Amino acid sequence: MDCVKTYLTAELPLYLQTLPIPDTLAGFAELSTEEMVQIAPLFLLVVSMVLMVVVHLLPASPAPARVNTQIKLDEDKIVDKVAVKDKEVYLCRCWKSNKFPFCDGSHNAHNKATGDNVGPVAVRTEAQ
Repeated sequence: MDCVKTYLTAELPLYLQTLPIPDTLAGFAELSTEEMVQIAPLFLLVVSMVLMVVVHLLPASPAPARVNTQIKLDEDKIVDKVAVKDKEVYLCRCWKSNKFPFCDGSHNAHNKATGDNVGPVAVRTEAQ
């Protein structure tokens, strides 16, 4: 612990006193390359500390929003099997259809409001 005390009370103050810190902000423009190299460690330390404080104070990013907000929310995973009897069937991919898993065009209002381009998946039977 003595080495830490010696460093903080004797070594560090001597080091800081030898740094060519200008009296004004305009003085930084007049520093030579060697003087800038001398100040660089202190500058990096201060910038790092400020960055850590700012990152700590910023709110955490929110969790991603759910895609499905209304259909079978009590299930872990939704799997629907569909027997295709017609030549073509449209399945919902926006999770807003009232006839889920079939598309009822609910995505059209969402697309108009947001500029999105979501649409159904078309399933066709193969010609035999």
